[in-house]
Amino acid sequence: MEEEKKKSGKKELLTTLLLIALIILLIVGVNSIFGMLARRYPYLMQGDRSSSASQSAMAGESGSQSAASASGGSDGEEEAPRFCPSCGKELREGFQWGQFCPYCGEQVT
Repeated sequence: MEEEKKKSGKKELLTTLLLIALIILLIVGVNSIFGMLARRYPYLMQGDRSSSASQSAMAGESGSQSAASASGGSDGEEEAPRFCPSCGKELREGFQWGQFCPYCGEQVT
């Protein structure tokens, strides 16, 4: 009788440890999948806070650009966009109008 209790107790302990290991493995696996997705598709992981901050910065810059053009500071050429109008992410230097945003894939017009 006591031997059966010992075997049963060992079996329960082994089952509990196995379940804990599976839960840890599941958590690590899900985190690594989301990490890979974040590196591959960074525009999917943007939050409302980052896009609203970028849009407010973009609005502030467009106000200063319009003031410069009103004062005659522009020579007739349009400046390259600094932020994507669709996703609000900052664009690299040398980005031109008509190119596609590297984050969201939309054409910047």
